[in-house]
Amino acid sequence: MVIDYHDPRFPYNNIEHLVTTEFRYKTKRQGFIRTLYEVERGHKNPLTYDITHALKAHPTARVAIVTGIVFPPHLPKGEVDGTCGAAALARALEMVGHQVDVLVETEMENIMRALIKRVAVKANLVSTSNRSSAEVRTWADRYDIAVTIEKLGRNHAGVRHSTGATPLPSGDSYIDDLILEMNARNKMTIGIGDGGNEIGFGKIHDHVRQLIAFGDTIPTVTPTRYLLPANVSNIGAYALTAAMALTFGNSKLLLDGATIGQMIKDAIAEGALDGGTANPNFYGDDGIPGEFIEKIVDLLGAIVSQWNVEFKRPF
Repeated sequence: MVIDYHDPRFPYNNIEHLVTTEFRYKTKRQGFIRTLYEVERGHKNPLTYDITHALKAHPTARVAIVTGIVFPPHLPKGEVDGTCGAAALARALEMVGHQVDVLVETEMENIMRALIKRVAVKANLVSTSNRSSAEVRTWADRYDIAVTIEKLGRNHAGVRHSTGATPLPSGDSYIDDLILEMNARNKMTIGIGDGGNEIGFGKIHDHVRQLIAFGDTIPTVTPTRYLLPANVSNIGAYALTAAMALTFGNSKLLLDGATIGQMIKDAIAEGALDGGTANPNFYGDDGIPGEFIEKIVDLLGAIVSQWNVEFKRPF
């Protein structure tokens, strides 16, 4: 086999190796994300390579970013995971010419408003509360692209579940129908998740069912055209912005670790909880301390930066 040592797909590979490396605490279920990633990728291009080139082929699109889950009393205003990634991705998409709406339940609007302000984007907020399946299906007229980040999807019985198999009987479960309608219209849909119960994993449902705990209960059946499994859904969104920086040739699409760290603090200040611990005093995301999240984000930036460096040593 002949290797092309300058294959432009290499940095996308590196991004995906990083964000499918698990940093979960000991008692949290782990050991499946890399396998799910490999199932989805197969022997094809890096996932972020294909997704970002598809985005580039759809200039000036109207994009819906859907995130968040409200689950009182455990997550009365949602969790950190999903929200920060939505704001970071909205910023990158706006910078390349897309019009972005961020779709969340009403209880999470203050969190998203604070994050949007932090990164200075124009994204509109759309409430997904008190809607219906019929109404959200009509939203497929409005959007060209939909991205779901840490958005739980319905299982085979039409119920959403936490990774611990706790059913979520209330909330905006009808939002799956927006994605299904966009799929039916052959519009671009992207799912980013970390547990197998998020919208998008329906694309590889049988594999999820076999690999994760509570596999007969929690896997979603809702697919997306593109699926990006990651160690944390927010980190998957940061990976996508890093890949966009490569594809669009604009390193300014990236945020640095310190900014992401401040965004996590903003989300917590507005009532979001870390989904891994549900501890309001924990600074982090999905049980990973914030300082480690910052380092991961900066490593993503380093992958992009290093790919843009050219140097010929004199020997």
